[in-house]
Amino acid sequence: MKNKKYMLAGIWFLFLMGLIIYAPSFHGSFQFDDYSFIVGNPSIRGLGNLKVLAQPPGHPSRFLSFLSFALDYHFHQYHVFGYHCVNWVIHFLAVLAVWYFIRKLFETPVLEKHPLYAQRSLLGFCVSLLFLVHPLQTEAVS
Repeated sequence: MKNKKYMLAGIWFLFLMGLIIYAPSFHGSFQFDDYSFIVGNPSIRGLGNLKVLAQPPGHPSRFLSFLSFALDYHFHQYHVFGYHCVNWVIHFLAVLAVWYFIRKLFETPVLEKHPLYAQRSLLGFCVSLLFLVHPLQTEAVS
């Protein structure tokens, strides 16, 4: 039970840290490639034709990104706040996935005898915190 309390406290810490770090971007503006992928992209303005989203001109491998843009456009049109909130939620879920992945990695037969096995949750937390706050992630959210 003690471990679950620490895990829950860690999740809340990551959540609050992420909000503190990324909150200023929620009211930012569209930047860089947002104009070609969102503002000037007619293929995201309707959810009825998934084939167009699956094969956007020049970007055939970005189906999930364009589906996300189409859903964002459907609910938020050109209100940047909604896009940034959705991106932050996706990033936060990825942070939790990193923590889970590190924990599970140490439960494999090769690493379960490693000296860090006992600290796998703390190690996963630290790696996920680094993933959350690293400056390279700011473009993904904002």
